[in-house]
Amino acid sequence: MSRKPPSTSTIQQPMTDEDRVDLGAIAFVFLACSELTDCDLSSAEMGAIVSRIHTWLPVGDEPAVERALRAAVAEYEALETAEARLDQLGAHAARLRARLNHEQRTRIITDLITIAEADGRVLDAERGFIEAAARTFEVDLCACDPRASDPRACS
Repeated sequence: MSRKPPSTSTIQQPMTDEDRVDLGAIAFVFLACSELTDCDLSSAEMGAIVSRIHTWLPVGDEPAVERALRAAVAEYEALETAEARLDQLGAHAARLRARLNHEQRTRIITDLITIAEADGRVLDAERGFIEAAARTFEVDLCACDPRASDPRACS
């Protein structure tokens, strides 16, 4: 798994309140991919999350990364069970599927691949999370990662 988007943002317009909510949802999805799959958020994965969130921001709005991450972590930690976290993940994914275009949804999948690879190993649970996210976002996983582990994930 490894097709990485640009490491810096090219977005020029300021963020709206809706954009901020979307950024928080993206941060939650990224965090869930790292934490829900193996109950371990490595520093390498956190670094990849920060890097990927930066690419979703307008140039010059770097404080938004910290705000989005703090909000996502607080929201995630406030949910006491894996079931509650999965429910919230589903709500965020539904919002993003409805609000983002196909290119942006594809970008989330490539970002998830980058995050999963950050610690040097991609677990089966992380692969499963990414495959489920690709289905939810109606994205062809093989277009994001030609080495997709399961040809059935490609569609």
